[in-house]
Amino acid sequence: MNDRKITADGKEGPGDRSGEAYPCIPASPATMEARHSPHTTLRPHN
Repeated sequence: MNDRKITADGKEGPGDRSGEAYPCIPASPATMEARHSPHTTLRPHN
């Protein structure tokens, strides 16, 4: 997925795509991974 927009701060801002869920916050790769695949990061056994 290369449709991620880069914010003025220079970091990937998920808020550019869905700001209603999570506004422009310093989202780490692990956090973004959890957003897209909660079962993979948050609940590995679930």
